[in-house]
Amino acid sequence: MMAESRPAGQAERQRRQNDRSNDPRTEGAGHAEVMQVPELIGGASGLGRNQAMVAMVATAMNVEIWSDVVCPWCYIGKRRFERAVASFGHPGDVTITYRSFELDPDAPAQRSGTQAEHLARKYGMTIAQAEQASQQMTERAAADGL
Repeated sequence: MMAESRPAGQAERQRRQNDRSNDPRTEGAGHAEVMQVPELIGGASGLGRNQAMVAMVATAMNVEIWSDVVCPWCYIGKRRFERAVASFGHPGDVTITYRSFELDPDAPAQRSGTQAEHLARKYGMTIAQAEQASQQMTERAAADGL
């Protein structure tokens, strides 16, 4: 069998790329895909010496979002992130993985008293301040379409 002739360095780049694609540490991670694209230099023909190879890199973005399902800031942040991804030039290249995180693992399943009383106790504020904070959160959520 005759060995395939490749430009200097191309065989080594291919070997490294193959090593990365078989590496379990990179599984699911966004890696770059390099395409060689001819580019015209100085002439219209694009043949022979007037042709160069330009590396174009396409990357994927993997995002993990850790949030607490009962956290209003987490929910607002989720909505804002979704809007940012939708306005991104390549939303199909973004993979999102949602992860659960409990901000207060010692929180009881049921609470006594009002939400304002709980917030006032937890954050050291008056009930009036807690009510105002809840109102502001409601307004922020409404502004984000929630």
